[in-house]
Amino acid sequence: GGNVAMDVARTCLRQGAKEVHVLYRRSREEMPANEEEIEEAEEEGIHFHYLTTPVEALAGSSGRIAEVRCIRMQLGEPDASGRRRPIPIAGSEYTMPVDSIVSAIGLAADLDFFGQEPENLRPGINKWNTLEVDPVTYATSVEGIFAGGDVVSGAATVVEAIKAGRQVAISIDRYLRGEDLKAGRGIQLEPVDLPPGDFPKAAREKMSRLAPAKRKHTFEEVQLGFSEAQALAEAKRCLECGICSECYRCVDACMAKAVDHDMQPVTEDLAVGAVVFAPGFRPFDARLKPEYGYGIWPNVVTSLEYERILSAAGPFGGHIQRISDAKKPQRMAWIQCVGSRDASIGNDYCSSVCCMYATKQAMITKEHEHDIETTIFYIDMRAQGKGFDRFYERARDETGVRYVRAMVSRVVPVPETDSLILSYVDAENRIAQEEFDMVVL
Repeated sequence: GGNVAMDVARTCLRQGAKEVHVLYRRSREEMPANEEEIEEAEEEGIHFHYLTTPVEALAGSSGRIAEVRCIRMQLGEPDASGRRRPIPIAGSEYTMPVDSIVSAIGLAADLDFFGQEPENLRPGINKWNTLEVDPVTYATSVEGIFAGGDVVSGAATVVEAIKAGRQVAISIDRYLRGEDLKAGRGIQLEPVDLPPGDFPKAAREKMSRLAPAKRKHTFEEVQLGFSEAQALAEAKRCLECGICSECYRCVDACMAKAVDHDMQPVTEDLAVGAVVFAPGFRPFDARLKPEYGYGIWPNVVTSLEYERILSAAGPFGGHIQRISDAKKPQRMAWIQCVGSRDASIGNDYCSSVCCMYATKQAMITKEHEHDIETTIFYIDMRAQGKGFDRFYERARDETGVRYVRAMVSRVVPVPETDSLILSYVDAENRIAQEEFDMVVL
């Protein structure tokens, strides 16, 4: 049921067999072959007999193979491979007429020769009958012996074998030079929190194939390649293509000769009088607060997105406009503490910056378009920096920014206008609603 079986069956068809049957003791779901290999075999007319095991080859009167006796199977509990164990069904034997039988047994490394070596020269072998090696250096349990490729990983691809060969060569070179085999090697993967919705799901492009009626009688290439449009669409699925491909063009381009791909980390001790930690900030994903409609309603934006709207170098050239229809908003609201002071999402504390930058954005909005009504919904005003109280008072008393102490519960759209209704509870514990053209989180 593996890829070897698919190769054998499809090759038999191309060699002139009128009918090809594949007998597999488990169901289609348990077949280890790649799905595309199974699909292509089915397209070419290969017959699959699932939950079937051959028991005996039967000769005809001429002494040649004439039939194969089979027995039907049922699936029991999982075995060591994790797949459900096939169990013969008593009394279900039947025969199938055949004139050739091919056993698709696959490939495995032959490690028997190690049995002829002294005990101290026998590398460790695991339960999969492959050599145990260090995952970084590819060193075996015997000093000075390294291994890679199928003898370590089992049957795999040429690309994986090339990678293993390269890593083994680096290890052997370091071993002969007496250097540390692991220094600077190994990929350190760090978990990354991907904001939901930032990366839309896109299925792999389906490559066009030679028609089954034509390909099953020839050995022509089945996969015809991507069109230009498909290749571009497939390339867009890449989440991160900025890794180093080791072309070393940066070395040639750097006039100062400052790029050294062989440079290793160096630890230095510096005498200093003080240490300042500058960890920076991590933007909060507003989609984690779906009640405010970010990512759902187009006229709900984050403060960072609105900062770009205000910028002369931004997408609208500094003109304030709504996302949905490019119209100027007449009433705008800022909602404070979105993503902070909220234990349910793991951010227990105040961000300490929202109050002042919301005030700043509201004031700049009034400077751009003095007739826009600006309202900031806040829980309490954190103005702990020097001059911050005066800044807040100037925004409120001189610029005309309206402040409402309230807890906003949700934001819903007005279907006809794409405006937004804010529901909130104010400081007097009264439930209220207001309509705005644009909301900034």
